[in-house]
Amino acid sequence: MKGLKLKSWHVEKTAEEIAAYRELAEKGDRTAQTEYGKCLLFGKGGTVDRDAAFQWFQKAAEQSDEIAKMYLGHCYLYGIGVEADQNKGYKMLDAALIYNYPEDSSSQPQAGYSTFQEEDLCQLFWDLGDALEKSYGVYKNYRVAVYYFEMLADWGHPEGAERRKRFRKILWFWTKTGD
Repeated sequence: MKGLKLKSWHVEKTAEEIAAYRELAEKGDRTAQTEYGKCLLFGKGGTVDRDAAFQWFQKAAEQSDEIAKMYLGHCYLYGIGVEADQNKGYKMLDAALIYNYPEDSSSQPQAGYSTFQEEDLCQLFWDLGDALEKSYGVYKNYRVAVYYFEMLADWGHPEGAERRKRFRKILWFWTKTGD
């Protein structure tokens, strides 16, 4: 995947943090496996190794780590460390979204609910919006895609604001032309 770069929601890690994640991951700690996989996937202060990232996410997901399952969905959606399977990727991302709905009957996923942090929810929203925009494993739906980018923008992330701005132009044109 060309052009993959850190987004504003990715949190850089120190070499010491990465080494600690790796040590714990090798001992079977599922949370550390997921965090180490994220470091390898995005190069969050270290080396990028997307194939290894996929393997770490798989190990953590086998231990029922919901965040790892979400990142596996990311990998399947874009073919990172595995042959792309956009249907499987989208279904895994959608399952992660359902997992993150709060129990207070609110319709908004919230950072900090369950074990997902803002960084993970932002990546989830980005991937879902991207899939809906480009019809990756799901029918194209600009209206829902813009919702996810609006969430990112509302949380102060410039990438979400940029995508929202672009979609608003598309949706405005779409309503004017009647397509």
